[in-house]
Amino acid sequence: MTDKERAIAELQQWLRNISKSKGDEPAIIPDGIFSAETKLEVEAFQYEKGLPVTGVVDYFTWEAIKKEDGRITQKRLQPVQVAPITNDDLPLKRGDDNSFTDTLKLMLNFVAEEYENFDFIDEKGFGEATQRAVEHWQRTAFIDATGQADKATWNTIASFYLKK
Repeated sequence: MTDKERAIAELQQWLRNISKSKGDEPAIIPDGIFSAETKLEVEAFQYEKGLPVTGVVDYFTWEAIKKEDGRITQKRLQPVQVAPITNDDLPLKRGDDNSFTDTLKLMLNFVAEEYENFDFIDEKGFGEATQRAVEHWQRTAFIDATGQADKATWNTIASFYLKK
């Protein structure tokens, strides 16, 4: 496949994703051939977005299609909430053993995967290892190192986890 054919196939995939997001049955198969169906999809997109309807993929059309596909993809890939935790569930502390302590350990183990100076936690509930990991996180995030997962601690760990 030539570079031009790869670019056309990428364009076709974007147009296909856009069609699917609207609930339409995509007519395009990303094959790298600028077919009559591809031209019709380009024209329909141009019309919908208020661009000159030429069927030609100029710079502005390319960027608009690429941006729309990115918006659709980002919307589809939004992270879900880590756990339905409320203020009443916090702080998590040594001795607790519930789904929130499990989620906390999952997030802290993710941190340990990313950074060598964090240890993995392999214990039931919120024990000594979890407390040490929480204190380590708190010192790293410039939060009072209480060893309890209060709202500030939870939010900084969850934010890090969801952004990765």
